[in-house]
Amino acid sequence: MLIGLVTSVQSFAVDSRGYIDRAVVLIEEGDFSLARSYLGPALVDPYIAPDLRSKAFYLRGYSYYAQGLPVSALRDFNRALEFSPNNPVVLFMVGRAHYEGLGTKPDPALGVGLFQRSADAGHEGASAYLGFALLQGNGITKDLPRARSLLSVVAEEKGDAFAMVQMARSYRQEVTDSPDPALAEQWYQRAFAAGEANAFVALAYMYSKGEFELSEVAANKRSFSLLKQAMEAGAESAYARLAYAHLSGIGTVVNYDKAFELYMAGVELGQVQSFAGIAHMFEAGLGRSVDLQQAESWYMRGIEAGDEYAHSALAYMLLGINEDDRALQWLSRATQFGGAQSHNDLAWLLATSKIDELRNGELSLQHALKAVGLEASAAYLDTLAAAYAESGLFEDALAAQEQAIAAAALDEDEGVRRELEQHLLSYQKQEPWRE
Repeated sequence: MLIGLVTSVQSFAVDSRGYIDRAVVLIEEGDFSLARSYLGPALVDPYIAPDLRSKAFYLRGYSYYAQGLPVSALRDFNRALEFSPNNPVVLFMVGRAHYEGLGTKPDPALGVGLFQRSADAGHEGASAYLGFALLQGNGITKDLPRARSLLSVVAEEKGDAFAMVQMARSYRQEVTDSPDPALAEQWYQRAFAAGEANAFVALAYMYSKGEFELSEVAANKRSFSLLKQAMEAGAESAYARLAYAHLSGIGTVVNYDKAFELYMAGVELGQVQSFAGIAHMFEAGLGRSVDLQQAESWYMRGIEAGDEYAHSALAYMLLGINEDDRALQWLSRATQFGGAQSHNDLAWLLATSKIDELRNGELSLQHALKAVGLEASAAYLDTLAAAYAESGLFEDALAAQEQAIAAAALDEDEGVRRELEQHLLSYQKQEPWRE
């Protein structure tokens, strides 16, 4: 009887390894749903070895990750770790989930710890991400020399394009007090050659922001050329930037039809900034008749796609047609993204609106402080001063406004400095600013 039972079980044995090998091929081909169908029997096979079960869970998790389903992906990655706690590949993916907030609340410190474990086990990607964290000072104390040390090894020895991009960033003024634009450009060039098309989008941004000692005209032309190369190499983010260049004549001639064409191409690729670009064209009547209904519709599509800027842009359009309550609603929603600009925009409206019912000095001050805490720019300090003034704290308003003027000292726009000085005069008279 026992012999018969064993024979019966064996006759229904599952070829788990074969199913897993087939799933690997299907994932490489992008057929994720069918891959999961093959993985199913292996995941419930009671006789499968722990390391093979871990691999099956990892593969199913990766299939979810590739389809933009981070919650399901993280659940399977965690199951994979249960059966193989020191698997460096799985440790890396779980680390990314926690570091970036994919399928869970962001926990950079936990992510860094997992990167370290994975890197110690020899995973090059984890070493690169650990260098990235050290570069940002996110989840770990910022350490530029150590970041470069880790990144350069992965970049040089493994030809890793992500590490090359981060090496480029390490020489930019946003990261270091001793920027080296030429060296940053070399690393971006190498990353582009290694297959990272977005490297040229970042390099184009450097030129457009004046990080090289070139005339504005020459820098803009170089930026435009780099964006074209990036788009041709497959960088989806280049479409909206090129569209804006044609819209405004930056680095090229104004061509509204070309701008609209590029924005529409970006929409088809799911590039969220393109929705707001089309909306702006309808709002301002650029190359087409003014149509505020169309503009609002496109802004709403951008909002639904998760674009922070679309919230604020719609709000300012609504302010222009005296729909202040709706504008306040969208500015408030924009702050959920946590960006400095969104906090600043809301704070400015709450502090300076001519409509009494909209102003709220206390709430304005809360958002202005958040904006300045993220970036102490002249514009954000100006808003902070307005918030202090609306709250009746004129000594604080004067101090913040003087900081704003000092921060704008290198600004070549004389009009900006004059405007800041007008605000200062108002606070000296103990009068809040209104506009």
